[in-house]
Amino acid sequence: MDTFDWCLKLGENKEKHKGLRKVEPAPLIAQEHILKARHNFETAVRNKKDAPDWSVAMYFYSAYHCLLALLRQLGYESRNQECTFTCAEYLIARGLEFEIEIIAWIRKTSQQVEKDAKELREEFQYGVKISVSKEVLQ
Repeated sequence: MDTFDWCLKLGENKEKHKGLRKVEPAPLIAQEHILKARHNFETAVRNKKDAPDWSVAMYFYSAYHCLLALLRQLGYESRNQECTFTCAEYLIARGLEFEIEIIAWIRKTSQQVEKDAKELREEFQYGVKISVSKEVLQ
């Protein structure tokens, strides 16, 4: 079973699943994800100086909500970060015109950072560090 099928399996027969489901396309929900992405991005920019550790998480979730918007527009609902990335890659491999590098960028926030966005978000959200290098916040 590949990762995409595993994600769909996680989404089966559960009221509140923890995976991926094929659903009706939902443009209004997609738009709400875009609004949430914009909110997260603008908040990250405003707080970059005073709360850089939280800005890392907000930048990650800004990009992540853009992916969730894309998936909802195309008829998928994800409640699992790995399933979100996997579904986007699956759709790209099947002809979706979307640059795979964007998915890699979300996972690897920049060439200057060794950790991906999720790892950075977890490090700063659950860890004790407050300061963040300028390279991470670019």
